[in-house]
Amino acid sequence: MKPIFPMHITIKDLQRGFETKYDFTPELEANAKDLLERVNKCIDMVDAQLVLLGQPKISPVRVTSGWRPKAYNDTIPNAAKKSRHIFCQAVDIADPGERFTKYLEQDFKKYGKDSILAVCGLWVEASQSVNGWTHLDTGVRNDASYGVFIA
Repeated sequence: MKPIFPMHITIKDLQRGFETKYDFTPELEANAKDLLERVNKCIDMVDAQLVLLGQPKISPVRVTSGWRPKAYNDTIPNAAKKSRHIFCQAVDIADPGERFTKYLEQDFKKYGKDSILAVCGLWVEASQSVNGWTHLDTGVRNDASYGVFIA
């Protein structure tokens, strides 16, 4: 099924050239497709709400970290040893001032199981844990598949 809206983020954006040096397996590709469907839907939903509020959209977006092969992830200071980036289940998006993150936090606080994060099945890293980016992932924490987490 062809998406109604153009994709904000593509598999190439997630790969960031690593596919030329590391094996991008069918499992990683499936994870990437799932992540992209959820994240692009989230961006569309936030943009639509911002337009209704008369505020600027968050798109277009720029990926600052997508898929990280384990060997590369191991070279990053303070990176989680089992980062969801390794499994193509996480993306970081440039977000000066954490506007996207804060919007998702407020929406989740107000709407909970009816929030954008819940509808899209995503987690966002709390604004107090990030600096200039939004981290979104498809993980499961405490038996929940969406919400706000503190790293």
